[in-house]
Amino acid sequence: MNKAIFRNRFVLGLAVLLSAGALVNARTIGGGEHGQQGPSATQSIKVFPNPFNNVVNVSLRTPVGRPVIVRIVSQNGGATVMHQTFPGSGGVFQLNTASVPAGRYAVTVSTDEGTLLGTSSATCAH
Repeated sequence: MNKAIFRNRFVLGLAVLLSAGALVNARTIGGGEHGQQGPSATQSIKVFPNPFNNVVNVSLRTPVGRPVIVRIVSQNGGATVMHQTFPGSGGVFQLNTASVPAGRYAVTVSTDEGTLLGTSSATCAH
């Protein structure tokens, strides 16, 4: 399956699960092109502040040796409203969210190969 198609289906499915109020974490969802979980698939992410306004920070517990993609996905329809690629490292990834409309979102972090590293929900308050 084409990686871009898989990622779009995965993110849409994740947004549907979150909007339905399901408990979601990387241990139960899995990532990767064929649903496999890498060694870091159980790694959690932290999203702050929550709620956020013009800036949101996303941190990984452990550094990753590959580029990572942070996505902000609407829980109202599953559309990706923002995504940004960062070099693979630990620390905090900061996204400018001034153009993101107010609402509830799923925030996901995955490798550039599609392995899910973590997910969280957050609210944009502006």
